[in-house]
Amino acid sequence: MVEFNPAVLGVPGICECYHIAIRGPSGSYFEIWLDDTFYSIAARGDKNDWDPNQPMTIRPGQTIYFYWSVAAGAAPRVTIFLRQPTT
Repeated sequence: MVEFNPAVLGVPGICECYHIAIRGPSGSYFEIWLDDTFYSIAARGDKNDWDPNQPMTIRPGQTIYFYWSVAAGAAPRVTIFLRQPTT
């Protein structure tokens, strides 16, 4: 599991997650959760690039979780890219 909690995110207001780069265990898939709400799933958990049509909106106090289908292998590495909404 990889967790981006409010202390790690360090954003003062609403932001958008517009891109994610992932490296995890071979043969795995992963799920993305925003707090306790399922958000997305990807079949390739070893190397993946998440570039959504609609960015994920993150509000102050929220946490993003990444859960992998396997626990063995390389420790997951997740890089997220945030921005302030333009509208």
